[in-house]
This record gives sequence, C-alpha cells and structure tokens, in this order.
Amino acid sequence: PRSLAFESSEDGFKPKGGNLDASSLPSLSDSGMRSPQCRICFQGPEKGELLSPCRCDGSVRCTHQSCLIRWISERGSWSCELCYFKYQVLAISTKNPLQWQAISLTVIERVQIAAIILGSLFLIASISWLVWSSLSPSAKWQRQDLLFQICYGMYGFMDIVCIGLIIHEGSSVYRIFKRWQAVNQQWKVLNYEKAKDLDDP
Repeated sequence: PRSLAFESSEDGFKPKGGNLDASSLPSLSDSGMRSPQCRICFQGPEKGELLSPCRCDGSVRCTHQSCLIRWISERGSWSCELCYFKYQVLAISTKNPLQWQAISLTVIERVQIAAIILGSLFLIASISWLVWSSLSPSAKWQRQDLLFQICYGMYGFMDIVCIGLIIHEGSSVYRIFKRWQAVNQQWKVLNYEKAKDLDDP
C-alpha cells in the first residue's frame, strides 16, 4: 500500500468522533458528495466495511480493516502517521502455526536479528561457564591458572559488549516482532470514539 502521507485532500483532517454508519453511504452519493473510500487501497465499501479508526477526517478518514492491518504489519507502528492517534485494537486469537506468514526483512533487519540471537547465545554460554568455573570444585585448578584468569577477564568484557548490543538492537528487533505479530494474529480494529479519547483537546 502507498504511504498515507501522500494521500492528502482539500478536506484535510481534524479531530472528530463518530462511527461510519452503513446507512449514511447512500445519502452521501445522493447528495452529490463523493462516496467514502479506503485511504490505503482507494476502494469503497463494496470491498468491505469501512472503519474510522482515528481522529483523521475528510477523505483520509476511512479504511478497510484488512488494509489497515496489512499497513501496520509493514510499518510496525500501531499509530496513525497523520494524527498520531494510537489505534484501538483487540487481539482475538493467534493463527494456527501452519498459517503463519513470514514478513519481508531488509538486510539491516536480518543483521539485527542475527546479532541479537548470536549475542544472546554467547552471553548464556559465557555466563554458564564462568559460574561453573568459579564454583565447581573440579575447576579449582582453573581458578589458580594465570591463563584462565586472563580468560575470565576477556569473557567478562565480551559479556558486557553482548549486553550493550542486545540493549542497542533490542528496540529494533521488538518492532520487527510487532510487525510479525500483526500478520500472524487475528485482530479487530475499533472505530474511533471521541467520547473515550481523553487526549483529544
């Protein structure tokens, strides 16, 4: 889907509540106004029910639920990029593992995931060995050996590096996980209700 940032209109958008009632669709056409359409796929209610999930108004007010979920899965964000309202969604269920779908990843994202996995594995193995070597009676000779004492320092330094790497890349990998979750879980996006919007000025 195209970026919503390029789909502006003369109506613009402003905070406004209310649901899109199906009974209002014919009246829009009869009055000569343009029928509402999805701001992502540019098709009308014939493709499916149109929602009003955020504060946006005008021609960017409506979207199909399936289009919005697909858009969220590509961006990894659960907020509207125009009005910054966080979509109200309900997690219904997780899809059957046989129905899980992969998401597209850039080279950088693949590297970030690999770095997190390898860093975590090294950290677990290193800490396990350090604990065993420090406490086990059978490793007493290691604790007295100068070479192993140097190894202790090197492993400790590498553990700190791995922890820093995990912290640095963790947020990026979490966003990738949220994208994957959007695709492989059943969601229901709720209509925007102005009465429940405490942040609406």
